[in-house]
Amino acid sequence: MAGDIWWGGFTAEITITNTTGSALSGWSYSFESPHQLNSAPWGATLQAEPLDNGLIRYTLSGADWGAAIPAGGSVTVGFNGQQGVDLGVTGSLNQELLMAGDSA
Repeated sequence: MAGDIWWGGFTAEITITNTTGSALSGWSYSFESPHQLNSAPWGATLQAEPLDNGLIRYTLSGADWGAAIPAGGSVTVGFNGQQGVDLGVTGSLNQELLMAGDSA
């Protein structure tokens, strides 16, 4: 997970790796965050579920060119978002700053 912080927002990329010996399709990745993600990620679709604790559970699912991951390969999907908590106006975005709690 990598990205950049800018005033009021951020750009993030998450790399999903297939460690199996077979192609992987129908993958998804879920995490919780206090930030508002743009509803138009690249390489994936996005579902958002508001939680009672103020966080949002996001689920990214492979789509378009990111729909299938070859055996031993990876795909990097990305998105823009608005800061839900202050991250500053510049700098690098990492997993700890983007996600809250456990990712699955």
